[in-house]
Amino acid sequence: MKRHRKAMVAMVAVVLLVVSVAAAANAQNARRNLQIQRQGAKQKVMLRLRAFLGGLDLTQQQKDQVKTTLAGHKSDIQAVARQNVQDRLALRNAIVGGAANSDLKAAFDKVKEDEWGAVTLRTTITAEIKQILTPDQQARIQQRIGKVDTRIQNRLNRIGK
Repeated sequence: MKRHRKAMVAMVAVVLLVVSVAAAANAQNARRNLQIQRQGAKQKVMLRLRAFLGGLDLTQQQKDQVKTTLAGHKSDIQAVARQNVQDRLALRNAIVGGAANSDLKAAFDKVKEDEWGAVTLRTTITAEIKQILTPDQQARIQQRIGKVDTRIQNRLNRIGK
């Protein structure tokens, strides 16, 4: 009986050790994920912009105009990104915390409003940058958009109906 008791105590100690290590790792991952989310919003804007303008052979004057345009919207971009990250975090916490459906809906609606703000800002900035581009550069962008649309449609077709 004592032998089983010792084995049981040892197993409980191992389980507690594993759970505590997992909890510490989870907390560290949560902090890292929050940091990535905060950085990610700004980086996402820059990555989309690079994808939007990449390979267009912009002149130095065009590059300067794009930088000026972005600098003019910097505070707007930061505000939208900050609010979006905060509201997404609140939504995630509501989901994980088992909030009532009405609270989940309210948190989701805030994220939806943030996304709309991001879309309108992106639309404004895109229109301003398109004014800087030549017709040939704009046509190349439209070709890229067509290729992306084709890839998205192919993914949808693979998912099924």
